[in-house]
Amino acid sequence: MLHRWTHAESEWTNKNTETITDTVREARVEDGHGAREVSGTMDGDGLTDAARPRTPTTDLSHMPPLGELVDGGLRGDLDDYDLTVAFRGLEHQYGPYHLEDVAAWHEESWIYDDGRIKPAEVSFTGQLRDADGADAGSVLYSFYRDDRGRLVVKNNLTELNDGFRGKGFSTAFSGSTEEYFRRSGADRILVTAALADGGAAWAKAGYDWDDDPHNLATSIGNMKARIGEFLDELDAPISDRDAALLRDMRTRFDGPSTGFPSPQELVMLAGDNPKLGDDLMRGSTWHGMKTL
Repeated sequence: MLHRWTHAESEWTNKNTETITDTVREARVEDGHGAREVSGTMDGDGLTDAARPRTPTTDLSHMPPLGELVDGGLRGDLDDYDLTVAFRGLEHQYGPYHLEDVAAWHEESWIYDDGRIKPAEVSFTGQLRDADGADAGSVLYSFYRDDRGRLVVKNNLTELNDGFRGKGFSTAFSGSTEEYFRRSGADRILVTAALADGGAAWAKAGYDWDDDPHNLATSIGNMKARIGEFLDELDAPISDRDAALLRDMRTRFDGPSTGFPSPQELVMLAGDNPKLGDDLMRGSTWHGMKTL
C-alpha cells in the first residue's frame, strides 16, 4: 500500500500539473474526426535489426503490478503524486539512456468530436538523458481498461532527438517494459506509428494493424494513399516491376481483412529497389497493435 502524502508533497503535484498537461496537449493532433494521440515513433532505432546484439533488459521486478496502479488511479485511491512516485520506479538505465523526471497522472474519460469515447486513463511521461546529461528524447505512455476489463498499454510517444537514434534505446526499453507489462497481465500494446521513421521501425518490430474498426480503416486509407504517392512520384519514378508490386499490395487492401498485407510484409517488400518496402513505410502513419 502506497502511503498518503503530506501537504508539501501535494503542492509538488499542483506545481507540476501545468507541465504534465502541456505534455499531453503537445502529443495530440487533429485527424479529421477530432483529437487523437500521436503514438510511439522509434525514429530509426531499428528495434528488430538482426545485426544488433541482444541488449540486456532492465530488471523491473520491484514495480507494483501495473493493474493495481491503473485501477487505483481510476478509482481515485491513488492521486497524481502517488502515481508519480510509483512510476518513478521505472527511472533506470535502458541501453544508452537513463529515464528521468517521470511524472504520472489520471485523466478522465472524454468524447471525441465524432462521438467515440476515449476511456479514462493513467499516464506517465519521462525524459531521456545520456551519460553526459544531454537531452536524448522523451516517452509518454497511457494505460486503461477496455470494455471487457482487459488492461491496455498505449505507447503514445517514444521520440529520440537527432543524434540519439540507432543506439539501442528502444530495444532495451521495449524489452524491459514489455516484460513488466506481460507479468502484470496486460492484454496488448497499441502504437500509432508516425513521424520520421516510426512507420518502418514498428513494422519491423512485428506490430500488426490495430483491429479497432476506426483505427483499422484509418490505417488502410493512409497506406493506400501512401502507395499512391509512390506510384505517382515524378521526381524519383520507380521501375515497372516495383510499381506492379505496390499495386498488388494496394489491391489486397480492397479485399477481406484476412488478406491485408501486414506492416511487416510491407516493410520487407523488395524489388528492383531492395529497400522498396522500407522506403514506403518510412514516413507512413498507421495504428499498430502487439498482443502480449
